[in-house]
Amino acid sequence: MNSNTIATVRTRARKSGKFLVDTGVREGSVLGPMLFNYVIDEMMRRAIQDYDNNTLLYPAEKELTDLEYTDDIALIADKPRELPKAVTVVSDYSTSFDLVLKPLKSKVLAVKPSKPMRFPISIDGEELENVKSFCYLGSVITTSTSCMEEIAERIAKAGIAFNMLQKCL
Repeated sequence: MNSNTIATVRTRARKSGKFLVDTGVREGSVLGPMLFNYVIDEMMRRAIQDYDNNTLLYPAEKELTDLEYTDDIALIADKPRELPKAVTVVSDYSTSFDLVLKPLKSKVLAVKPSKPMRFPISIDGEELENVKSFCYLGSVITTSTSCMEEIAERIAKAGIAFNMLQKCL
């Protein structure tokens, strides 16, 4: 843990003045990711408890409302009208944990919608973009749930990797 540590920030252009760091863990510490995951898990646990409309039943009657990996969170709602409340609750709890949800990095995707969503979903007054597909943890998720876009993406990546190897041969 950092305690009474003096630091500077160096960029290509210049070096900052010295400043005191008395919170957090040292860069590269194994504690950093572990503590961050603990904070995210606790934040989401509290948010889900506060959000009374849990949606998807999971084996052993457990409810699956979100997927998390490091700083990526995917919220799941069975009914589109439930999503704005879920986003608001998670946003409020993230603020209480000194974390910030970025509206520009957040997307809304309706899987197999029967009709277009007619209500905006926003974070701090900024409307989130509705998309037809997005990449989550390296996999392409689409509104149609088709794997074709995912397969095309992987073939393209494999082609790039193969072409890079050609230079070595």
